[in-house]
Amino acid sequence: MTIILMKRLIIGSMPEASASQNQQRTQKPTQHQQPRQRQRVNQQRHLKVVFSTGVQPDKWFRRFDERTPGWKVASAGTDDPLAYVRAGQADVALVRLPAEGYERPADMHEVALYEEQTGVAAPKDHPAKVMEAIDYSELVDEKLMYVTPANGWDDIAALREALQVVAANVGIAIAPRPLLRGINQGGVVHRDLLGIDATTCPRTRVALMWRVESDNDVIQDFVGICKGRTAGSSRQAASRGRGGVNKKAGRVQKTAKKKAVRTAKRR
Repeated sequence: MTIILMKRLIIGSMPEASASQNQQRTQKPTQHQQPRQRQRVNQQRHLKVVFSTGVQPDKWFRRFDERTPGWKVASAGTDDPLAYVRAGQADVALVRLPAEGYERPADMHEVALYEEQTGVAAPKDHPAKVMEAIDYSELVDEKLMYVTPANGWDDIAALREALQVVAANVGIAIAPRPLLRGINQGGVVHRDLLGIDATTCPRTRVALMWRVESDNDVIQDFVGICKGRTAGSSRQAASRGRGGVNKKAGRVQKTAKKKAVRTAKRR
């Protein structure tokens, strides 16, 4: 699914959009427009997924599209995916988190996926260019322009600036290898970095996060795919036609119906 589609579904509704754009999006459709819009929704619905820079979730998106009739992933990469989920403009975020010490907010679900490899970026003519990986002990004399902060949260803007300096043949930068790959700064090479402890460079991990109040079968199906659930799993709810139903809302509705029946019988 393309970034263009994601921008239309999500990015365009971010808070920094102009007032006129917001007015157009919230404007009530005419009677002639409503049937056409409903028809498009019935034909194709979208699970809106945002992911941290450098995360590569395409294989999960393809599997979701293949296994979930009537649904497609609309996706976009961003430096701050969780902001979109909190604002209600995306359903799920693939987030880069500190490997240690992170406390999940009470209003969010979190499912851990994997820990990231630490990497190093060096000038394009650095000896590292002929290596698949390099040990930290070989870099002790290098000028360190950036390293993942002690709290485990990478400052993407600071890293981008540091990589520009590295590209000018000054120093090195240490950060998650997927993040270095995702930024893809010209004039540098990046390699796996071995032999570095977590006190020097905290490790990072990638997790799925979504709002507790937004939990539904379609999100659970996507989570299952990311966790390796097979197509034949009984948990693949959406493929059986239950996609998009909010479980909590469904339970509330069933309880209300039961109460109404009991009240009617007493009368």
